[in-house]
Amino acid sequence: MPHCPRCRTNYPEGSEVCWPCQVPLVAGTLDDEEASDSDRPTWTPLKVVYLAPDEFNALRIKTVLEEAGLDARVESAQIPWVDGIMSNIKGYWGRVLVPPDEYEAGKEIVNDYLASLGDG
Repeated sequence: MPHCPRCRTNYPEGSEVCWPCQVPLVAGTLDDEEASDSDRPTWTPLKVVYLAPDEFNALRIKTVLEEAGLDARVESAQIPWVDGIMSNIKGYWGRVLVPPDEYEAGKEIVNDYLASLGDG
C-alpha cells in the first residue's frame, strides 16, 4: 500500500500521487507508530499572490509562476448551486497561492507579467 512521504497518508494500491500534496507516493504502508512527530511535516499556510477573476486567469498566473520555478496552487472560491449554476460570493473566482518564502518573488512576477499585458 503506497503512502505520501509528505503528509504520511496511506493510499490504496494503484494510487500514484497524493492529491493534496501533489507529490509521488512511495511504496509500503506507513503505520502511525512508524512515524515519529519529528518525521511529520509542519504545515505553513500559503500566501495569496493573485485574486483571479476567472479560472482561465488563475491557471494562466499559476503557469507563469511555475515556469519561474515557484510552487503555485489555485484555490477556487466558487460555490456550486442548483442546476449547475455557480455562485461567487467573494467577488473573485479564486486565488493563486505560493509558500510564504516565495511570496515576494511571486508578487513581483505576477505584477511584472500583468504589467506586460497592460492588466496591472
